[in-house]
Amino acid sequence: MPATERLLLPRGIYTPLPTFFSPDDEDVDLDAFAQHVRFVARAGTIPVVAGSAGEAPHLSRAERTQLISTARSALDACGLGHVPLVAGVGASSTRETISLACDAADAGADFAMVIPPGYYAGQLQKEGGRALGQFFLDVAVASPIPIVLYNFPAVSGGIDLDSDLVVRVVRASDNVVGVKLT
Repeated sequence: MPATERLLLPRGIYTPLPTFFSPDDEDVDLDAFAQHVRFVARAGTIPVVAGSAGEAPHLSRAERTQLISTARSALDACGLGHVPLVAGVGASSTRETISLACDAADAGADFAMVIPPGYYAGQLQKEGGRALGQFFLDVAVASPIPIVLYNFPAVSGGIDLDSDLVVRVVRASDNVVGVKLT
């Protein structure tokens, strides 16, 4: 993608959205979720769907996609279709993370946020994080939407993205547009 076409991560406040569940059957409450998406977008913040290791790993692939689609539809329906949407796509494997990024793009997300697969923390951090850098690069190459690296050591097996790794990945791929530090 030529640099002039590159979708840049906009400045602003990003709001991680909770996932609402029905108290009766524990299904995702899409109506409550859509209402909350509209609320945060009208307040001028950028919604982040299933972004972390909070509810995201407890949702099925279909539920994650349904949340993204619901968020995009909620924004479009209230005249806020221009508001960017960030979707968490982290998973325990490169292949699943790429699949989730493709699903997110198809469902209307503008950016994919990728947390490291903490289950493999020890292996990913060997040799100066070579495998971890390759994980991010493989996802960036295959993702149809730009990715945001997500550093959250407390929920990713202690993986802490250092500046050298972040710089290496960003320099190697035009499809990496930001880093979230938690």
